[in-house]
Amino acid sequence: MRIFIAIKVPDSIKEKIFKLQKNLDIRNIRWVASQNIHLTLKFLGEVPEKQIEAVIEAIKSSTQKSKPFDISFEEIGGFPNSKQPRVLWVGIKEGKDKLIELMQNLNKEFSSIGFETESRKPAPHLTIGRIKKVESLKLKVEKIKTTSFLTEQVYLIKSELTSQGPIYTDIKEFKL
Repeated sequence: MRIFIAIKVPDSIKEKIFKLQKNLDIRNIRWVASQNIHLTLKFLGEVPEKQIEAVIEAIKSSTQKSKPFDISFEEIGGFPNSKQPRVLWVGIKEGKDKLIELMQNLNKEFSSIGFETESRKPAPHLTIGRIKKVESLKLKVEKIKTTSFLTEQVYLIKSELTSQGPIYTDIKEFKL
């Protein structure tokens, strides 16, 4: 089962991101569908069904260490950089430190049950598009001011890849 841990984003913010996507003039990009926009905390990849219970316990342990917090978004950028991005993202304004702490807690819990530790420093973001063919791009700094929303839960989500794009199914919700 292909799974990941994420925070869901309110529809009002997804609508702002959809409008931003429509206004950006970028070739060779595959936009993330608005219904699939989420904030990934940890991607686990293919996990055998027999390990799902251990995954659930690790998430429970991590989320019990966090309290609900506010998140807001502000500007767009690109990975690996803004001149030749492969991924376009919306960055976090409010709640970044809390997100990093939660991601580090998850990493620690999953490392203790045999999952690979993420070597890169956590960089919480919303992926909004993937560029198929990298060309030199002048990505002007766009602002996307959003109101904050209270994050009270995270989700374990199953991802099924199809030719029309991924289909996400909630497996379990965890309260902070």
